Amino acid sequence: MFSSSRDPVMTQYCSSALWRTVFVICALLCVSRVASASLYEAVVPVSGYDAAARDHALSAALSEVLVRASGNQKVLQQAAIVRVLQNAQRLVQRYSYETAPAVVAAPTPSPMPAPPGAATATPSANAAKTFAAPLAAAAPTLMLRARFDAPAVERVLRGAGFAIWAEPRPQTVLWLGMEAGGARNLIGNDAAEPLHSLLQAATARRGLPLLYPLLDLEDQQQFQFNDVIDAPAERINTASQRYQPDAVLTGYVHELAPGQFDARWRLFRQDGVSNWPAQGTLEQVINAGIDGTADALATHTVPAAIGKSAVPLRVSGITDLDRFADVEHYLAGLPAVQHLRTVRIEPTAVTYVLDLNDTRQQLQALIARGALLVPDDEAATSDTLHYRLAQ
Repeated sequence: MFSSSRDPVMTQYCSSALWRTVFVICALLCVSRVASASLYEAVVPVSGYDAAARDHALSAALSEVLVRASGNQKVLQQAAIVRVLQNAQRLVQRYSYETAPAVVAAPTPSPMPAPPGAATATPSANAAKTFAAPLAAAAPTLMLRARFDAPAVERVLRGAGFAIWAEPRPQTVLWLGMEAGGARNLIGNDAAEPLHSLLQAATARRGLPLLYPLLDLEDQQQFQFNDVIDAPAERINTASQRYQPDAVLTGYVHELAPGQFDARWRLFRQDGVSNWPAQGTLEQVINAGIDGTADALATHTVPAAIGKSAVPLRVSGITDLDRFADVEHYLAGLPAVQHLRTVRIEPTAVTYVLDLNDTRQQLQALIARGALLVPDDEAATSDTLHYRLAQ
């Protein structure tokens, strides 16, 4: 993605401070798109264009946003929140109508190749039917996309006694095994439909970024299908080290009967392991896995701080490795910055999180004194600072 003409000394510097991040974020992510989606926007079905249908959909959209922003499903049980949901239109910045895209079944995923000498599982004739049977054509679904005022949503949550689940959210590796129709498969980012759409929808709904393993030869040597069922924490963590996650989620999903599944989920964090079962449709067991993960991680994450805090900052106009290193070196050297980490790399932009020992305003004042970065006001949002490289 980036090219460099810098001398060997600088190349060595970049490799030590940069290549690990580039490998994790670019080579293997495979990250669900939720990391770049707005926490305060939701897309929900709507039954029509009339006011009653619109208000009902806005309430559903705000419910999703409140759960996502707080990381707590119990927020919807609070009486004060219920009253706010009855007048969701008061918190809306904008909304629009759109048609849901058609869902097309993906090709059947091949079983994960086994390392030399290992036993292999042979799919039955029903495997293709289970994973990639063409979906029945459905009528287009009318959707409502709503964006809510972020400061107003946060005031509502804090007023009801709930914290804000701060960004960046913990990066979680998902090792998912599916057993259906006689086939056993480890699932990567290229999951067949409807599984792919269900994972995307669940992670977007909860604001949970997932890392999908590459399932390449290195993964095959470290991780086998049965590991999603009963591998000890040490083996799970060893297989996941290359992805540098904050947490690891394993899921074993087994088809009991057509359309009915049993699932066992395990979440590995630095402070322990939690596990829970689920049964139901494929959508229900996938939602149970993602919801359980988000609930647990939000509970164990420090709430968003007020004043001195971690500040997301995006810099655009980065077109090569030299400029990448220049920006990283400049930001890390600012007196207000205690620590710097890269959380997202785009073709011509990079998003960092800066841990400050001073205020957000002081950081902006320091950047304004320099000549490397200028504010990118057109891309500004309420929670992320946007800059671009000066010409």
